[in-house]
This record gives sequence, structure tokens and C-alpha cells, in this order.
Amino acid sequence: ISQKAFAKYDLRVDWANINGSKFSGAAFVNNVNDVDYAISALAQLTTIGVVAKLYGVPRTFGLQLRYEY
Repeated sequence: ISQKAFAKYDLRVDWANINGSKFSGAAFVNNVNDVDYAISALAQLTTIGVVAKLYGVPRTFGLQLRYEY
């Protein structure tokens, strides 16, 4: 079981203490280029003839807001 080389990019922008407040925020995108990649594989070809792969998470994005008290 093999896979070709790949590059996976993640982006994140943080803004701490927004305008001097106790709020901080962030925006992120994981797997920007939406690459398909296997993170695990199981080959049972000789016993039951099956190859199974577990793939990584596709592109995800979101916002985070934090309040410090």
C-alpha cells in the first residue's frame, strides 16, 4: 500500500485582545488545497482480500471567539 507525496496547507489568523478588550478571535482553514490523503491503511489481501484506508479530514474552516475574564 502506498500513496504519492502530497502537501497539505493550513491557515490561521489570530487577533488577540481586540481593540484592547478581553475578546480574542481567530479564523482558520485546514487543508486549504483539499488534498485527499490516507492516514492509515490495513491490507488483508492474503486472508480475506480486502484493503481498507482511513482518509484525513477534508477542507474545514471556521471562526473562534474567546473571552478572558
